Amino acid sequence: MVGIVGTNPDQDLAAWLFLKYITSAPTQTEWVAGTGYYPSQTTTDLGTKLEDDPIYAGALELIQAYGDRSEPNLAAHGSVRGLIRDAFFAILDAADEAEVIAILDQLDADAAQAVADTQ
Repeated sequence: MVGIVGTNPDQDLAAWLFLKYITSAPTQTEWVAGTGYYPSQTTTDLGTKLEDDPIYAGALELIQAYGDRSEPNLAAHGSVRGLIRDAFFAILDAADEAEVIAILDQLDADAAQAVADTQ
């Protein structure tokens, strides 16, 4: 996410010009190639990156499909977000599929409880 905080006319103009530059198609192409980050618009030329990196391509597809959704407006969102983070790292250390399923089942139960506790 990128934004400009209003200050004075000169700084506002400088911020706007920089934002215009950093999100331009040629700069975004260089940005993606140099950082591995995702582009700010779908018209960015990614060259062969999608063919060369199927994980990047899959993640970009998910971003395009679900990236327009905002975070839930729930009091428990911060808690659930922490639970998701912890489950993610536990899954990375999981020994097998059964352990992953157990972690996800526990996450589901813990998240439901966190939401119920705040309603």
